[in-house]
Amino acid sequence: MYADNTLTPKEAVRLCALGTLAS
Repeated sequence: MYADNTLTPKEAVRLCALGTLAS
């Protein structure tokens, strides 16, 4: 999980989704 306050909630969700698909 990417816990970065610099990223917006939407961006965080996108990264999580892409990370899951990439995995």
